[in-house]
Amino acid sequence: MALSGIKLALVFAIFLSPSPIKARLIDNLVTMGHNDIIHVNAGDFEKEFHAEFTKYETVNETTNRLSDMIQILRDSKYKMVIVDDIPNAKDPQRCLTCRAVTYSFLTFNSTGVDDDFLEKVAVDLCLLLQLGGTENVCKDQVATFKPMMAYIVKHTENILPDRICGITQQSFECGSIEDLYEEFPVAFQEPTLPRNATSKSSPLTHKSRHNLTILHLTDFHYDPLYAVGSAAECKEQICCRGNVVPHNGAGFWGDYRGCDSPWHTLENVVEEIKRRYSKIDMIYFTGDIVDHFYWKTSTEGNKKSITDLTELFKKAFPECKEQICCRGNVVPHNGAGFWGDYRGCDSPWHTLENVVEEIKRRYSKIDMIYFTGDIVDHFYWKTSTEGNKKSITDLTELFKKAFPGIALYPVLGNHEAHPSNTFAPNDVEGENISTRWLYEHIGDVWSEWLPQAALATLRESGYYSVKLYNGLRVIAINNNFCYHTNYWLLHNSSYFAQQLEWLQEALQLATTAKEKVHIISHIPSNERDCFGPWAREYRKLVEKFSPIISGIFNGHTHEDEFNVFYSKSDPSKALNVAWNGGSATTFAYFNSNFRLYYADLDTFEVLDYDTWWYNLTEANLTPDKKPTWQSYSFAKEYGLQSLSPANLDKLIKDFAHNRDKLFSYWKRKVKYSDAQLSQGCNEQCLTETLCDIVFVEHGDNTKCEELLKIFYS
Repeated sequence: MALSGIKLALVFAIFLSPSPIKARLIDNLVTMGHNDIIHVNAGDFEKEFHAEFTKYETVNETTNRLSDMIQILRDSKYKMVIVDDIPNAKDPQRCLTCRAVTYSFLTFNSTGVDDDFLEKVAVDLCLLLQLGGTENVCKDQVATFKPMMAYIVKHTENILPDRICGITQQSFECGSIEDLYEEFPVAFQEPTLPRNATSKSSPLTHKSRHNLTILHLTDFHYDPLYAVGSAAECKEQICCRGNVVPHNGAGFWGDYRGCDSPWHTLENVVEEIKRRYSKIDMIYFTGDIVDHFYWKTSTEGNKKSITDLTELFKKAFPECKEQICCRGNVVPHNGAGFWGDYRGCDSPWHTLENVVEEIKRRYSKIDMIYFTGDIVDHFYWKTSTEGNKKSITDLTELFKKAFPGIALYPVLGNHEAHPSNTFAPNDVEGENISTRWLYEHIGDVWSEWLPQAALATLRESGYYSVKLYNGLRVIAINNNFCYHTNYWLLHNSSYFAQQLEWLQEALQLATTAKEKVHIISHIPSNERDCFGPWAREYRKLVEKFSPIISGIFNGHTHEDEFNVFYSKSDPSKALNVAWNGGSATTFAYFNSNFRLYYADLDTFEVLDYDTWWYNLTEANLTPDKKPTWQSYSFAKEYGLQSLSPANLDKLIKDFAHNRDKLFSYWKRKVKYSDAQLSQGCNEQCLTETLCDIVFVEHGDNTKCEELLKIFYS
């Protein structure tokens, strides 16, 4: 590996990893008081940071200035910071961190220091600036992203901090990328539309065989190492993992083989006693609290076990101080829940099985299924090609067994790649660099669902087109290319143009054939982390071909939501709707859900949909029972005859006028999550919820501003 490649590789491994730093305001180079508005120049800051950090690495000296600068990047004492040379920065702290880290490594890149020194630098920065959590996470990030970034640096000219931060931190406006909008090479053509290609809105008749039923599944995020009862709050970015569980592993309630008792088994013992006996005069406990791992015990460990069980007994059998006793909730161990966890955890296998079991139990007729990606867990610093392939295969087999004979149309999520989020141009080869392995794998395991013509483009770049029912075509695109941490955008910011040109051709062919189209993809174009040039050009296609596009279906956000596309030239005209299926996973702070759409058989527009979810808090209180699923009908809840763009436009205006109605939408958007509802939705939350519905392209806030005038009127 080229030395220069390794150097910059570490930059992206430690800072540009998918886990975001929470937005906070920052200090300045000059202390001016706790509530001042302060100015800072990023160019000056990055140079001084590199000079001070170099002293730390070369002579092991933590200068007062370095301590101050680290504090600047990690905390806030001041009311507002303005970065003079990044005037539009939405999170100055994040932008300065990106600039400081990338500048430091780009400077080291010209000095000829060795690889071991650079890897130490990467881990030190990760820990000093709290970019990754634990030391192991920092080291794993470096190892995971290093080969890919080495290639990018070696084969890319003029990589500068401003460009790096502008692309990877686009949603925070951390750098200038305006020139990339001008250089976008797609040659668009005006569509040739038949005279009768205009779309009609059909009234909602009733949910019956006269509608096309479409199941929408998305964002399962299967964690094969999820361990019930493991730490749901940890120092890493994702939690709920314990030791690796073998196939024939320890049982949930314990095991006949040489195993001691898990905490929830002991809790169940005292719960059962309380349930069966209302009167107990006294209790004899005849010892042996500590486990049998005598070669691993310690005085402190034994003391803790004794204390824990003593507290369990005290809570279970308290001395009653009320007039009426023997009531109260059992206080569970604060570990990862059986059915998942609101805290940063992915999905155990039995949760995903329950999702498909519930679907089969409730619906005997499903015409087809859209799966909009994200099978793999969020442990991006621990993924591998083999591990990702196994997760993809496992979930594919689950779907095949659960829904035999039903057409299923899948797309990739950003987490299916390794390294996570990175989809290389087709001309890039090499282990841990190329994405070829992923396209070939899904071409094999998904071949049962797709015809040969679709498999050809799927194996090439992860997208395809299929003609379905009489007059309907599904176009599946791989828009993970547009994700801000797809670092191949630094190498070639327009390599995805070929897919957009293919999409234009597919839409034109559908127009000529007088077909209607459903577009399925993973990342919504309203996602602020979707690369601006992609979102802009994709929106052009949606607008130009709006008469034949009957629906767009996405995932990624894990929220139960929708987005409306408006004409850019006439913002009063609603053109199309993008439906987001939510997530089967509970990551992070959501309930699990799935959706079933009812579409008109002539226009293929969505008339209504049912969203199903269950309350995770309640489900985890009874791990031996299946969750209790609940549902709502969107059209019924809001009194709509259909979910046409025009009707939804009226509903959005109602949201702007009526805060209670907007709040009710927010509750459904977060899927009635206890973790979300406990935080509530203040005015800022409501305005963000409102604007998210109409935001479809980075940088275009026209419709949002129009709605905010109504909201504040």
